[in-house]
Amino acid sequence: MVGSPTIDAVLTQNCTAKQDQRAEPRTVDGGRGTVNCDSGTYEFGTITPNALDIDGNGKVDALTDGLLIIRYLIGLTGNTLIDGVVAKDAIRTTTTEIEAWLLTQKTSNILEIDGNTNTSALTDGLLLIRYLFGLRGHALISDVVDNDATRTTPAEIEARIQSLLNL
Repeated sequence: MVGSPTIDAVLTQNCTAKQDQRAEPRTVDGGRGTVNCDSGTYEFGTITPNALDIDGNGKVDALTDGLLIIRYLIGLTGNTLIDGVVAKDAIRTTTTEIEAWLLTQKTSNILEIDGNTNTSALTDGLLLIRYLFGLRGHALISDVVDNDATRTTPAEIEARIQSLLNL
């Protein structure tokens, strides 16, 4: 539960189990800004079905998760990042929780879509939100893919995003 004292309560060096009872990684930032183990039977930060579910409500939606990604990638933080876009049934609802989740996804290259190793709002962010709005084929990639991208075709971009949705 958000705000629980069990989140990130066990120092990583004292955490002997590498996985929780669901076989999810044991050391994940549960929203307190540290990568320690939770003292419960499962790791709080791993309860979403995939990495693009930014607010943790079990769905990936353009008007919530997509906008959170775009806003984060253009540099918005605090309330300007989350105002009006967090789903009513979200698990991650605070700026701290959402920024920590987004930072994890960015540093893990999850949000890097076109393959050029540079995560950008105007390329990767737009590709994600276009896909989440249902655009496919040329409409998905038109005027968005970077010149130095390694994924340049609609099929490559769609496959990358689909693989993230199935994590």
